[in-house]
Amino acid sequence: MTLKKRTPRGRFVYQKINKIRWRPTLSQSGRIAGSLFVTGSWDDDNNAVKLWSWDVNEDDVRNNSEKELAEPELKGTYRHDGDVNELQFLNPDVVVCASSDGSVSALRISRELVGAPTENQDGTGWCFQEIGKWDKLHSLKSQNGSCNGVACNSENIASVGEDGKMHLSNLKRKEPIRSYDKADSCSLNSVLFIKNDEIAAANMRGQLKIWDVRSNTNTPTSTCILSNDQVSIGCVAKHPTQQHILCSGSEDGILAFWDLRSQVHPITLLKAHEQSVSEIHFHQQQPDHLFSCSQNGDVWQWNGSNISNKSTNATNFGTPNQSMYTGDTACPWLNSEAVKNRVETQSLMARQPLPVNTIDVLGNSILVGGDNEAMYLVPNVLY
Repeated sequence: MTLKKRTPRGRFVYQKINKIRWRPTLSQSGRIAGSLFVTGSWDDDNNAVKLWSWDVNEDDVRNNSEKELAEPELKGTYRHDGDVNELQFLNPDVVVCASSDGSVSALRISRELVGAPTENQDGTGWCFQEIGKWDKLHSLKSQNGSCNGVACNSENIASVGEDGKMHLSNLKRKEPIRSYDKADSCSLNSVLFIKNDEIAAANMRGQLKIWDVRSNTNTPTSTCILSNDQVSIGCVAKHPTQQHILCSGSEDGILAFWDLRSQVHPITLLKAHEQSVSEIHFHQQQPDHLFSCSQNGDVWQWNGSNISNKSTNATNFGTPNQSMYTGDTACPWLNSEAVKNRVETQSLMARQPLPVNTIDVLGNSILVGGDNEAMYLVPNVLY
């Protein structure tokens, strides 16, 4: 059944939202009735990580009901030191936070515990319990340095920061299990696990560096370059089924698709947004769908599911409501030739007057947060 597009449902939360993440479900089925998610704020004297529930009646969704979405419900609050620069779930019960003061924290989400700090309880039946903290891990010598990104794999946590360092920590260890003190000479903005033993980090000079944690040296095994203009890469996402394929977003609004098997430069470049790309996400079950948001207030969906296997010599630069085409390849994003009306680009909500900092997609729904101190849920993004 084709699902109707719904109008996004928003809620004012009185804080700028820097990160928003669905709590992963065991089945990853995308069922959003009763789903939990977390938000992290920034630019506030009382920054916090908050747990929310946003219920959607699945019968209404299946029946294309025009009923409005229910209001989100606040479940728990954790007072956070510094801006929340990143949130990543280690598992459904533990979320890892990157702070602008250089620290990394691991928080367990659970029902309220006897003796838990009162400031992390609010009578809603849930609480955050700090089970690990690596204090000022990315601080500079003379001042606080920001931890810009974290990535999780099993019990391991990779973090990168303004200090150009990368640390590999473990939930059971008080100190990092490995430190790359000279990972880069400039700020590292984003990090992810490509495989269990491979880590990629993006820097402000437009480079992607890859490390093999099995190696005895701290030197990256490869360095990929966006362009000669040294445009900062702010975010990176991994293809859910083809781990060698990455997509990055840069401060000039470009989406770049990389094949790490053989190329040091991106295979495909898309002129996407007018300003810096804030975040990008592949859909986990349907990776021909990509979602992006930007500092100029846009939230877009890129639909490559209609791409055929014919080849063309067309350009690969598109704008909203235009399309991209790729040639004879298993992944539509890896062909630099684009054809009009092949990749459909759709705005999921009206352009916001202030930056959209973060999005997260689970199943058929996407969460949105930004500097307008509101969060939104957009249902039925796949139809």
